[in-house]
Amino acid sequence: MLKLKKTIVISVLILATLSCFAEEVSSKASWRDIWQLAQSAEKGKKYDEALELYEKSAKIAQNPKDLLSSYEGQVRVLRQQKKNADAEKLLLAALEREDFTATQYRRILNQLASLLFWTPRRDQALNYLNQARFFHSSFENDRYATYSLSAYIYQDRKEYEAVIEIMKPWAENIHAHPANQYAAAIMVADAWLKLEYNENAKKYYKKALTAGKKVTYKFDYSKAEKKLEELGNRE
Repeated sequence: MLKLKKTIVISVLILATLSCFAEEVSSKASWRDIWQLAQSAEKGKKYDEALELYEKSAKIAQNPKDLLSSYEGQVRVLRQQKKNADAEKLLLAALEREDFTATQYRRILNQLASLLFWTPRRDQALNYLNQARFFHSSFENDRYATYSLSAYIYQDRKEYEAVIEIMKPWAENIHAHPANQYAAAIMVADAWLKLEYNENAKKYYKKALTAGKKVTYKFDYSKAEKKLEELGNRE
């Protein structure tokens, strides 16, 4: 009987030691280890698990770049879970921090605007986008997102002159990524077409087609071709 008790005690001690060891290993896991586990869970649509891991990664992030990546992961998951109010709350809290760079603040504002895009609060979305313009970003896609989101809101409101004003510089920017130039030129052309300025529409559909053909990966520029054919000037 005594021998059995000793065996039980030893087994309990071994399990406790293993448990402590596992907790120690877990506590020493790097931000990247946890973030990658969260990303894997997200891709597997295990959203509760992913959210918990992204939250854990945010707590141990050692720099603003990693912290923002953790926040963005949480926002993606919350949006998948239809918890937009929680996502907005998280982004607003991030906006209150003082340790992000201008580029990072712009990303946060863009995401807030994107979150509100499909809601009746589009005026607030525009406000965020107008604020975003004051934060310089070295990343073209972040800059483009600010302007294109604004233009989509005006497009939905049928304020086509505003769409043209916002996207024309991008449509004519030969130094922009051709996919961005294509999308901008399509928006400008569509706006001119709505205003019944067909010649101007043709001009920008041509610009779109030229840009679309410069994209080095598989890219669909058939809309530009179709519109030019409809307008009687396919190239």
